[in-house]
Amino acid sequence: MSATAENASRKRKMKEVAEQPPPLPPPPRFTYSPATQLQLFPPHQAEASSSANPVPSHFDTALRLSSSIPARQQGRDEDLQWLYKPVKSCTTLLLTGDGNKEMDGLHHSPLLLPGGDGKKKVEEELHHNLQKHYPMIQNAVKSYSDRVREIIEEMSMRHLEVITIAEERAKKNMKETHDKMMARELEKTNLLEKVLAGYRDHFMKLGQKLTTLDHTNDSLRAVLHQTALRGGGNGRSLTVPHAAMLEEDAQSSSVDPEQSDPAVIITCRVCGRRTATVLLWPCRHLCLCKRCKAFTNRCPVCETVFEVDVEIDFSG
Repeated sequence: MSATAENASRKRKMKEVAEQPPPLPPPPRFTYSPATQLQLFPPHQAEASSSANPVPSHFDTALRLSSSIPARQQGRDEDLQWLYKPVKSCTTLLLTGDGNKEMDGLHHSPLLLPGGDGKKKVEEELHHNLQKHYPMIQNAVKSYSDRVREIIEEMSMRHLEVITIAEERAKKNMKETHDKMMARELEKTNLLEKVLAGYRDHFMKLGQKLTTLDHTNDSLRAVLHQTALRGGGNGRSLTVPHAAMLEEDAQSSSVDPEQSDPAVIITCRVCGRRTATVLLWPCRHLCLCKRCKAFTNRCPVCETVFEVDVEIDFSG
């Protein structure tokens, strides 16, 4: 009876084990290798210094502490390896042969002893190491941040200096270009004013010359009118006011005033053959023919240099 119950119980346990999911893989473990001491001096100097009275320095103390901490940590990792194994049910521990071994390992672990404080000591030591190295880390971060800030400020100052120099150079170039343009505009304005002043003077001279020509034209018309009155009588007598003019014109002609013919013929005072048809100005002597006028610039009566000559047509 008891054998049948034992077999049934064993079959039930085997069925439970078969229905259980496979165990999860253990988490990765981080192993620490002990730090190697730095060789700052040659071997013979190191041996000589070790044979003498050695004076421990802060650097050597830090190296020893850094080399001893991983060793102690490795021992604690070996003690904690039982915690990283997958949890198995009591049925599995009973059916497998290493259940007693695992239980013995758990009972012998200093972290799970009723009066053991291994985990607390590890946490305290880790906290102590963290508190010990925290100021060093903080100082390193602060110095690095200060250095980065100084580099950024220096780069900003250089960038600002480059921008300032570029702006000053651009302003200088713009000012030089503006000055050149203003100088050219001023030169053009002065040249234009000079040209306009020359045109004004020329126009004024032309106006004066035109006025002089108008007066000359009026005088010549008056002389021509008087000459026509004196020379175109055809038997008519001259009045008393015209006697003086007749005497003045008689001096500039070769006609005898006592001639009985009333018609007046004025001959050229140079050639004496052709009729004088050119009136000289400003002396107002009618004493040259058209051909002789081309060979002289003086009046043959008064020896005055004439400025204007007018050809008169007596045919009409």
